[in-house]
Amino acid sequence: MSARPLRTIAGDGREITLPSTIRDIRAALPPARRAAFNDAVESASVFDIHAVLRGWVMELLDQYDPQMQRDLDELARQDREQGPGGGVA
Repeated sequence: MSARPLRTIAGDGREITLPSTIRDIRAALPPARRAAFNDAVESASVFDIHAVLRGWVMELLDQYDPQMQRDLDELARQDREQGPGGGVA
């Protein structure tokens, strides 16, 4: 079984390809972060593994487009301020 990479668009319109397997995510990380990644993945429960992996992919994404994480954080902040159904007409 071969995994498809994740693709997203950066704020400036560039397409960014990110790894989508545990092995490829680990390989893409700086060597100094790999032990922490291994610990996080090996300690994650079956219920948490998706969120754990998403967090590490977001760390990789930040290497390609640092502004994207700031934009996502701002959207999350706005959602929290609006509350449930705040943006629905």
